[in-house]
Amino acid sequence: MSKLGIEFRANIGNEEELELFNDKLINSIGLFRSEFVYIDSDSPPTLDKQISINNKLSRKFSNTVVFRTLDIGGDKKVPYLNLPEEENPFLASEV
Repeated sequence: MSKLGIEFRANIGNEEELELFNDKLINSIGLFRSEFVYIDSDSPPTLDKQISINNKLSRKFSNTVVFRTLDIGGDKKVPYLNLPEEENPFLASEV
């Protein structure tokens, strides 16, 4: 947290961003978008893979880490999960 009481947080969307992130002033995650661990893979990530990513997060960021736990469906498709087709209300046009 800064001297002004402001905490700067990064948003991270996948393991590659996590590994490339290198800002010593930011030690918190405002949103870890965990759905991209699924979206960027050809098969469901193993428990070991998820633990590995979480361990990297905790080693790199010493303060708050906010997880979004799998925001999929609508415009975010994960073919190997075989979810039913869903209309994305954000893309629907008004009649």
